[in-house]
Amino acid sequence: MPSTNAGDVAVDCTLGGGGHAQAILEYVQPGGRLIGLDVDAVELARTEARLRAAGFGAETFVARHGNFAGLRQVLAAERLPAANMILADLGVSSMQIDNPIAASATKSQGRSTCE
Repeated sequence: MPSTNAGDVAVDCTLGGGGHAQAILEYVQPGGRLIGLDVDAVELARTEARLRAAGFGAETFVARHGNFAGLRQVLAAERLPAANMILADLGVSSMQIDNPIAASATKSQGRSTCE
């Protein structure tokens, strides 16, 4: 796990299913916060609900629709001058590949539409 401490502010720029976010949230407690960003509104809502059910309230976890390009604006909206840690997992998301509606380059019937 990256260097995080209790009370830190962290940002997960690629929230996805929230696996990284949940681990980070556990490291920054007590007193820390995590802002999670994702461009997939459907997955964002699912992950927010899952993390809320795991006990992370609004004072601890904030979910925002968007990507890392808007990070400065998200931090300003949260009245935060900076974050102690920023994570961006820029790999391919299997959730998006498996969902042809969500993917920008999808596979369909075993063929990629990028071919």
